[in-house]
Amino acid sequence: AKSGTANAAAGGFRFTNNETGESFRCSNPTIDTRARVIDCVLPSGYNAAVFEITDIAERTKVNSNVTKTTIFQGMQLRIINREMAKRLNDELDTSVFSSSVVLGDGSLIVTRAR
Repeated sequence: AKSGTANAAAGGFRFTNNETGESFRCSNPTIDTRARVIDCVLPSGYNAAVFEITDIAERTKVNSNVTKTTIFQGMQLRIINREMAKRLNDELDTSVFSSSVVLGDGSLIVTRAR
């Protein structure tokens, strides 16, 4: 689904501490490339910004007669703030999360009908 610059994805993902079995679930992530955040529906049912998109290296648009596609490459992700890093560390019984380091690199391909 798309609303302005926000793109909702189905499903979600989970971080799991393999040693303790504790997990943190992000359901129905919404990626907003203008606001540069990734929001999740948390197990509590509330929506929260979990990640910050600190860089988008390249944006490419590919259009056809029936679809519009935008490709975002080189998206760097960080935990949005110290409070969210603390929450992840607490819920996963670890101390590895920090808002001061790049957590991952990713790409996003958004295709929608014209």
